[in-house]
Amino acid sequence: MANSKISALSAAAALGGTEEIPGVQSAANVKLTPAQISTYVTARDGALVGLTATLSAVDMSSTYVPDFSNEVYDDNGYWEGVTNPERLTVPANGDYVLKANIRLSGVAASEPLRFSMQKNGGFDDFLPFGGFLGESTISGLSLVSPRLTLVSGDYFNLWLDSGTDTSINILLNNTWFEIQRVG
Repeated sequence: MANSKISALSAAAALGGTEEIPGVQSAANVKLTPAQISTYVTARDGALVGLTATLSAVDMSSTYVPDFSNEVYDDNGYWEGVTNPERLTVPANGDYVLKANIRLSGVAASEPLRFSMQKNGGFDDFLPFGGFLGESTISGLSLVSPRLTLVSGDYFNLWLDSGTDTSINILLNNTWFEIQRVG
């Protein structure tokens, strides 16, 4: 067998779902069926949205809430791209984590930028808030929330503000907003 080619090996039969797979459970070697393993594996539950094009010359001299236009995935109706393209809405009570990344260009040098997530249209003590000074080139910031216990209907959006800059570009690449159910 040491000199055998893979192509010389016989093809495996189709799996029937009753095969046993070696595993470890409570420090003991066990044999598990695929059905038993599936009880330990949960499906992804969340949404990831982004942009389909760069948002050019955005006026951020006051609060700006970006609309998203690209659904990367949406497992259970978190994003309603027609009615509320700026929001991710919680479909069921549970624990969630939110993440966001924004990439900007055309920011005036030393322009203060503030970036946060809002819950139900307002700020929350447990949502991340970031800020930095513009660099005239490309600037970016990522935010991650702690694990939050939420109820069905809670919604989230991104919030940006520069104070005075009226012509900032929100770049297509690396600008996204995500929610994941974690419990």
